[in-house]
Amino acid sequence: MADKKKPLYDSWTNQQVHTNFPQNAVRVIGQPNMYVALWHHNGKPVMGKAWNDSGVVQVELKHFQLSLTIPSTKFLRVSTGNDVKRELVCCESAAPIFWKEKGLLGNFKTDEQKAEFEESGRFCEVNFLLEVTDATTLGNMLVIVRNIGTGPPGCTCAQCAVSRVRPLQATLPCLSFGHPKRTAGRF
Repeated sequence: MADKKKPLYDSWTNQQVHTNFPQNAVRVIGQPNMYVALWHHNGKPVMGKAWNDSGVVQVELKHFQLSLTIPSTKFLRVSTGNDVKRELVCCESAAPIFWKEKGLLGNFKTDEQKAEFEESGRFCEVNFLLEVTDATTLGNMLVIVRNIGTGPPGCTCAQCAVSRVRPLQATLPCLSFGHPKRTAGRF
Protein backbone atom coordinates (compact mmCIF):
# COMPACT_ATOMS: atom_id res chain seq x y z
CA MET A 1 0.00 0.00 0.00
CA ALA A 2 1.31 3.45 -0.87
CA ASP A 3 2.50 5.83 1.83
CA LYS A 4 -0.34 8.29 2.56
CA LYS A 5 1.79 10.84 4.45
CA LYS A 6 1.44 14.36 3.12
CA PRO A 7 4.74 16.06 2.27
CA LEU A 8 5.67 18.89 4.64
CA TYR A 9 5.87 21.35 1.77
CA ASP A 10 4.81 21.42 -1.85
CA SER A 11 7.62 21.57 -4.40
CA TRP A 12 7.99 24.91 -6.20
CA THR A 13 10.30 26.00 -8.98
CA ASN A 14 11.52 29.52 -9.60
CA GLN A 15 10.68 31.79 -12.51
CA GLN A 16 12.15 35.27 -12.67
CA VAL A 17 9.96 38.32 -13.13
CA HIS A 18 10.31 40.12 -16.51
CA THR A 19 11.34 36.88 -18.25
CA ASN A 20 9.43 34.75 -20.77
CA PHE A 21 6.07 33.55 -19.47
CA PRO A 22 5.91 29.75 -18.91
CA GLN A 23 3.98 27.72 -21.50
CA ASN A 24 2.04 25.50 -19.05
CA ALA A 25 0.70 28.05 -16.55
CA VAL A 26 -2.82 27.40 -15.23
CA ARG A 27 -5.14 30.41 -14.98
CA VAL A 28 -7.21 31.41 -11.96
CA ILE A 29 -10.76 30.19 -12.47
CA GLY A 30 -12.81 32.63 -14.55
CA GLN A 31 -9.89 35.03 -15.09
CA PRO A 32 -8.31 35.24 -18.56
CA ASN A 33 -4.88 36.48 -17.45
CA MET A 34 -4.35 35.88 -13.70
CA TYR A 35 -1.97 33.32 -12.16
CA VAL A 36 -0.66 32.56 -8.64
CA ALA A 37 2.62 34.11 -7.52
CA LEU A 38 4.81 33.13 -4.55
CA TRP A 39 7.45 35.35 -3.01
CA HIS A 40 9.39 35.11 0.26
CA HIS A 41 9.46 38.34 2.28
CA ASN A 42 11.62 38.26 5.42
CA GLY A 43 11.55 34.45 5.33
CA LYS A 44 7.74 34.20 5.16
CA PRO A 45 5.83 33.11 2.04
CA VAL A 46 3.48 35.64 0.46
CA MET A 47 1.02 34.81 -2.32
CA GLY A 48 -0.04 37.34 -4.95
CA LYS A 49 -0.98 37.50 -8.60
CA ALA A 50 1.02 37.19 -11.81
CA TRP A 51 -0.02 37.88 -15.39
CA ASN A 52 1.23 37.49 -18.94
CA ASP A 53 2.17 40.88 -20.39
CA SER A 54 2.92 40.25 -24.08
CA GLY A 55 4.78 37.03 -23.22
CA VAL A 56 6.63 38.49 -20.21
CA VAL A 57 5.99 37.69 -16.53
CA GLN A 58 4.57 40.57 -14.47
CA VAL A 59 3.61 40.35 -10.79
CA GLU A 60 1.77 42.21 -8.04
CA LEU A 61 1.98 41.50 -4.33
CA LYS A 62 1.09 43.25 -1.13
CA HIS A 63 4.48 45.01 -1.09
CA PHE A 64 6.02 44.57 -4.54
CA GLN A 65 5.27 43.48 -7.98
CA LEU A 66 5.57 37.31 -8.97
CA SER A 67 2.65 31.45 -10.99
CA LEU A 68 1.55 28.30 -10.11
CA THR A 69 1.29 25.78 -12.89
CA ILE A 70 0.03 22.25 -12.59
CA PRO A 71 -2.74 20.49 -14.50
CA SER A 72 -4.03 18.43 -11.53
CA THR A 73 -5.07 21.38 -9.37
CA LYS A 74 -8.40 23.14 -9.09
CA PHE A 75 -9.92 25.94 -7.06
CA LEU A 76 -12.29 24.97 -4.24
CA ARG A 77 -14.23 27.03 -1.67
CA VAL A 78 -12.45 27.53 1.66
CA SER A 79 -15.53 26.41 3.60
CA THR A 80 -15.45 22.97 1.94
CA GLY A 81 -13.05 22.01 4.72
CA ASN A 82 -10.87 18.93 4.90
CA ASP A 83 -11.51 16.38 2.19
CA VAL A 84 -9.62 13.08 2.03
CA LYS A 85 -9.47 13.31 -1.78
CA ARG A 86 -8.00 16.83 -1.87
CA GLU A 87 -5.24 18.70 -0.12
CA LEU A 88 -4.43 22.38 -0.02
CA VAL A 89 -1.59 23.60 -2.25
CA CYS A 90 0.58 25.77 -0.06
CA CYS A 91 4.06 26.88 0.91
CA GLU A 92 4.57 26.59 4.66
CA SER A 93 1.50 28.36 6.12
CA ALA A 94 0.66 30.42 3.00
CA ALA A 95 -1.73 29.42 0.23
CA PRO A 96 -3.08 31.30 -2.77
CA ILE A 97 -6.71 32.44 -2.38
CA PHE A 98 -9.08 33.95 -4.95
CA TRP A 99 -11.85 36.41 -4.07
CA LYS A 100 -14.11 35.82 -7.07
CA GLU A 101 -16.54 38.68 -6.40
CA LYS A 102 -13.75 41.27 -6.47
CA GLY A 103 -11.43 39.44 -8.90
CA LEU A 104 -8.53 39.54 -6.41
CA LEU A 105 -5.84 36.93 -5.87
CA GLY A 106 -4.12 37.05 -2.51
CA ASN A 107 -2.38 35.30 0.37
CA PHE A 108 -4.27 32.92 2.74
CA LYS A 109 -2.48 32.42 6.06
CA THR A 110 -3.63 28.92 7.00
CA ASP A 111 -2.38 29.10 10.58
CA GLU A 112 -4.28 32.35 11.27
CA GLN A 113 -7.29 31.63 8.99
CA LYS A 114 -6.79 35.07 7.45
CA ALA A 115 -6.71 36.26 3.83
CA GLU A 116 -4.75 39.31 2.67
CA PHE A 117 -5.24 41.12 -0.63
CA GLU A 118 -3.83 44.11 -2.46
CA GLU A 119 -6.60 46.15 -4.09
CA SER A 120 -5.70 49.25 -6.11
CA GLY A 121 -2.70 50.01 -3.93
CA ARG A 122 -4.59 49.38 -0.67
CA PHE A 123 -4.22 46.48 1.76
CA CYS A 124 -7.36 44.44 2.52
CA GLU A 125 -7.71 41.69 5.15
CA VAL A 126 -10.52 39.16 5.69
CA ASN A 127 -10.46 37.01 8.83
CA PHE A 128 -12.59 34.12 10.13
CA LEU A 129 -12.32 35.54 13.65
CA LEU A 130 -13.29 39.19 13.01
CA GLU A 131 -17.01 39.20 12.19
CA VAL A 132 -19.71 36.83 10.99
CA THR A 133 -19.78 38.61 7.62
CA ASP A 134 -16.01 38.14 7.23
CA ALA A 135 -16.29 34.43 8.08
CA THR A 136 -19.02 33.98 5.46
CA THR A 137 -17.05 35.96 2.88
CA LEU A 138 -13.84 34.03 3.55
CA GLY A 139 -15.72 30.72 3.48
CA ASN A 140 -16.88 31.46 -0.08
CA MET A 141 -13.43 32.37 -1.40
CA LEU A 142 -11.51 29.84 -3.49
CA VAL A 143 -8.21 28.12 -2.70
CA ILE A 144 -6.17 25.79 -4.90
CA VAL A 145 -6.36 22.13 -3.96
CA ARG A 146 -4.53 19.12 -5.37
CA ASN A 147 -6.65 16.11 -6.26
CA ILE A 148 -5.16 13.09 -4.51
CA GLY A 149 -7.49 10.58 -6.17
CA THR A 150 -7.81 10.14 -9.90
CA GLY A 151 -10.53 8.95 -12.21
CA PRO A 152 -14.08 10.22 -12.56
CA PRO A 153 -16.03 10.97 -9.36
CA GLY A 154 -17.92 7.95 -8.06
CA CYS A 155 -16.09 5.40 -10.23
CA THR A 156 -15.88 2.05 -8.43
CA CYS A 157 -13.63 0.15 -10.84
CA ALA A 158 -10.52 -1.54 -9.39
CA GLN A 159 -8.09 0.74 -11.28
CA CYS A 160 -9.65 3.95 -9.91
CA ALA A 161 -9.86 2.49 -6.41
CA VAL A 162 -6.12 1.70 -6.44
CA SER A 163 -5.15 5.08 -7.90
CA ARG A 164 -7.11 6.94 -5.19
CA VAL A 165 -4.80 5.68 -2.42
CA ARG A 166 -1.62 7.01 -4.09
CA PRO A 167 -0.85 10.70 -3.53
CA LEU A 168 0.06 12.61 -6.68
CA GLN A 169 3.58 14.00 -6.73
CA ALA A 170 3.98 17.02 -8.94
CA THR A 171 6.25 20.01 -9.21
CA LEU A 172 4.59 23.39 -8.93
CA PRO A 173 6.50 25.90 -11.07
CA CYS A 174 6.10 29.28 -9.40
CA LEU A 175 7.14 32.75 -10.45
CA SER A 176 9.31 33.79 -7.54
CA PHE A 177 12.24 35.92 -6.50
CA GLY A 178 13.36 32.88 -4.51
CA HIS A 179 14.88 32.84 -1.07
CA PRO A 180 18.64 33.10 -0.53
CA LYS A 181 18.74 30.23 2.00
CA ARG A 182 16.52 27.87 0.01
CA THR A 183 17.37 25.79 -3.02
CA ALA A 184 15.59 26.40 -6.30
CA GLY A 185 12.64 24.13 -6.88
CA ARG A 186 12.01 23.22 -3.23
CA PHE A 187 10.90 25.42 -0.38
